[in-house]
Amino acid sequence: MFITVAKTDGGYVFAAGDNPSDEPGAFFQSQEDFFLVNGLPSTYGTYGEAHAYAHRLVRSMPSIVMAKKAWHYRTAIESTPILLGSEENTVSLYNDQVNIVGERVTDWKSMDPEDQEKEGEILASEMDGIVANIESVLQQVEEDENTEELADLVEKIKDMRKQVTGEDPDEEGKENGELSLPELPEAMPAAAIPPAGLGSTGSVKQSCSCGHQAIRDGLAESAVRAFAEAAMCAVQPAHPEVFVGLATRHPDGGYEVGLSEPVDGGVRDVVSLQFDDRLLLKRIVPSQSTHKRCSYGSAEFLEKYWEPVVSAVGHVLIGDADAVAVPAFSGSGCGDMMAFKVSDGSECRIRVSPSNDGASWFASETNGAKTASSRFKDGDLKPDETQVRCTNRDLPTYYGRTGTVRKVAPKRDYADVTVDFMRGLGEVVLTDKDIEISPMPS
Repeated sequence: MFITVAKTDGGYVFAAGDNPSDEPGAFFQSQEDFFLVNGLPSTYGTYGEAHAYAHRLVRSMPSIVMAKKAWHYRTAIESTPILLGSEENTVSLYNDQVNIVGERVTDWKSMDPEDQEKEGEILASEMDGIVANIESVLQQVEEDENTEELADLVEKIKDMRKQVTGEDPDEEGKENGELSLPELPEAMPAAAIPPAGLGSTGSVKQSCSCGHQAIRDGLAESAVRAFAEAAMCAVQPAHPEVFVGLATRHPDGGYEVGLSEPVDGGVRDVVSLQFDDRLLLKRIVPSQSTHKRCSYGSAEFLEKYWEPVVSAVGHVLIGDADAVAVPAFSGSGCGDMMAFKVSDGSECRIRVSPSNDGASWFASETNGAKTASSRFKDGDLKPDETQVRCTNRDLPTYYGRTGTVRKVAPKRDYADVTVDFMRGLGEVVLTDKDIEISPMPS
């Protein structure tokens, strides 16, 4: 299957199809066909969002794409235009979809046990989505002959699902099947050309010629996709039409997923994210075109790519220090990060520093580095005696208020201080850099 994304006056839209040589009317188009899929928007605010939803559709519900094609060519011989939005024709398309799923169930029955288990999970999930889609339409139309046919299709799908799983979907209490963004499609587009009438800004062709294999493991697939989409949002200021590309499994272990953007005549890679087998982000690699503008070791790459991506993903593995560094919170920057050793879980800190000339940067462990705790000597913070004032403006509830130290917990290069602010605020744990000793009133 293939997808295309295009920009219109109302935002971005996508189309998905079985074959680029088909007539444009045979493609599933978000702007026209969104009502067929529960929770699917018709337009999108960014290129990447539209691309992600298209992939989610292709992966989780390919039968709706095939059904649109079958419905189009069957109705194309009619002398008068056929409107898919009419109830009768919507029933006809859903019936095509149910028949396509039925054929897949027949094929499923002859599979090997291992393949049968995997395909069964995919089929069950898609069936849940189809039921949610049809029931959503049922809620919006008046009861008539068409609604009876839709209700019959729901029962037919539930019967097929029970054949595959041996479980009754009504008793399982399944989710409603709405599309959600952080999902990685299993089927990736082999080619793409813009359907007529969409005003495409560029078609997207995705393939992998490096010998890597598409990710099949569900957990890895979901995690890598979620990390990549967070990174996608982080680099959108520099690349407004960035999207998440093909996620692959390295032959020697680990995972990789690329961020790309459409250009005239194709796609240009921006950066790729590399993860180890534990799903830890271990490197952000600039593409050849990105490297020409700012190499990995440049301060510009740090500012435009490395720091935004690490902050969005929420962690990064620093190989030289054998430590996983974690930004304080999203968007907080990566100059000084808490970290823990992979080997034993002990705490440390990672500092990202520019070179002396400011042209490059490096990340290193700050062994024994002094922080705000150096302002306090042993005995300065006496539990139940010392009064301190909160000096951190990022803590508006406590900023400027005075409280009593209740407990001091020294760490490697800082201290956690439990302060009792009383007056309804109670106790809170601050770091020593968030406080100053308050002089006792005379």
